[in-house]
Amino acid sequence: MKKLTLICLALLSALGVSRAEILTDSWTQTLSPAVVIPDDNPAGITFIMPIDWEALHPPSFGASWTFLDVNVILNISGGWNGDLYAHLSYDSVTVPLLNRVGTGNPPNAGEPQFTFGFSTAGFPGITLDDQATANGPIHLIEFPQAGQAYQPDHGTVALNSFCSPLDVNSDGEWTLFLSDLSGNYESSVLDWTVQITAMIPEPSSFSLGLLGLGALLELIAFAAQRLRGRRDAVIPGALWLYLGSVLSVAVWVVLSVLGIGHFR
Repeated sequence: MKKLTLICLALLSALGVSRAEILTDSWTQTLSPAVVIPDDNPAGITFIMPIDWEALHPPSFGASWTFLDVNVILNISGGWNGDLYAHLSYDSVTVPLLNRVGTGNPPNAGEPQFTFGFSTAGFPGITLDDQATANGPIHLIEFPQAGQAYQPDHGTVALNSFCSPLDVNSDGEWTLFLSDLSGNYESSVLDWTVQITAMIPEPSSFSLGLLGLGALLELIAFAAQRLRGRRDAVIPGALWLYLGSVLSVAVWVVLSVLGIGHFR
């Protein structure tokens, strides 16, 4: 019976780790009127967006959020796309988003490589996402489409760098930097968005049920031993562990309802 208890505990641990709540939320900074990126000026312009994830999504008592994915949505009009450089910074991490798209890329077979990048005007609400493999890197896209997702022009530093280390500081300022590195065409920023997906462990009712089954089987064995006259039989430890687990979840629910924890 002890082996059964150990098996139940092992399964409980595995299931408890795998049970988690995953949320996606986004923050948008809308600029009205639109802000012009200084033309032919590497000093560029900076936009700051404060985000406090845990203020909007309070964690469960004793738990903490882990960032799983970060995406950026850019809505830029006008200008010459091949002039623009952009990066996103947060918590000492900086990830390039745009780096003069089209430069160094032949637009058609047999044509010379571009020196000035794509002449297309604007990035109409595109999403920059490390996982956007279907459309590929934005650096190769001459005509970006509204609502489509592309991989950032980030080189070796990806957006998922914001997800490492785990349990990052969720309260801070996200900074978007944009610069126009060539003259004659002006681009304007209409709005930009940071989209975050995060995970937090949650108590698993199925895991508790599994542990309860193990406790019940051991309780039956305990009763059988007492019926056979075994006065030295003791209440099984699995039962105490199960009761303790139920009590822990009860405390978690009470704290969540009171607004101290996170409960759905």
